[in-house]
Amino acid sequence: SCYHNHDYRGMQSYLDEKIQFSDYAFDINGEKVNAMWHWFCIPYEPRKNPIEVPEFEIIETKGDTVIAKYRVKYLYGEGERPVNYYIKAHFTIQNDRIIKHHDEFFNISEYEFAKMAFGLPWAFAAFTPVLRFIVKIGASNKLEQFMLKHKDD
Repeated sequence: SCYHNHDYRGMQSYLDEKIQFSDYAFDINGEKVNAMWHWFCIPYEPRKNPIEVPEFEIIETKGDTVIAKYRVKYLYGEGERPVNYYIKAHFTIQNDRIIKHHDEFFNISEYEFAKMAFGLPWAFAAFTPVLRFIVKIGASNKLEQFMLKHKDD
């Protein structure tokens, strides 16, 4: 509900200080994870609105692991390409805090994601490691810029 309500401070309160996060665009930990959720929950150029999370559902809990499915919607990049897909999230909980969080595509392939976010012909790069490498570099640079701009928030 924190993500749905764009409450990044609430989200951060559930994270261990050494949180590890990974997905298609990021392999980050600690304060970078906190900054990422802050970035996703506020308007930030060129994304004029925060990322929407219209659906969230816990699929399974087993010991210290929680698996959830959630949907994200946002406009990507300067071209404001509509992106709308489900994510399967794997959380590892310890001492009532999330210590590890891994997201993966749930209902689409990397190609389908690339087609939505980047269009053709970039989508064909999803069949190689090139696109993922470019996405990770770009996301990392954008997160660093965000952190510099919002270091006092």
